[in-house]
Amino acid sequence: MPIYRITSLKTKNTSKGDLKELDLLEEATGALYAKVAVWPDFPNFTAIVEGGDVEGTIQERLVGQYLNRSLRPVVAHRVPRAPSGIKAAQERKEVMIKQAQERKNESISYFNALNNAIAYLAAQKNSFSLEEVYAVQDKLLERWQEFETKDYTDKHEPF
Repeated sequence: MPIYRITSLKTKNTSKGDLKELDLLEEATGALYAKVAVWPDFPNFTAIVEGGDVEGTIQERLVGQYLNRSLRPVVAHRVPRAPSGIKAAQERKEVMIKQAQERKNESISYFNALNNAIAYLAAQKNSFSLEEVYAVQDKLLERWQEFETKDYTDKHEPF
């Protein structure tokens, strides 16, 4: 990056109220650049003084018939973030959603089987034990597991 010597310095306020400094900059090759704006977001803006050196690049832009020059700071080359980090996070999220859906499906089937076992035993007899409820529930869950592993395109009844 080129280093410029500040040979002349003026401070002005713009119409927006932003402070900028207009410099006469001299490059090491002897080239002079007049009216170069340096904005307050420039690194070490307050340390820019007449007779000092500043590092940056001059950006020129034609606005109408006027040539505007601004000194831009040196930007370190950033190492781009690996897209695999984002992709890996998306894949983990996809796996977690799938697992949550499976747990939800199993929970629904478990409690549906339990409720149906109680309703079945209640319709059969007046008194029944918890072991009987669990036995009927296990049979209903086995039947549900068989149904769950079948191809849904088959024409069949789950129970």
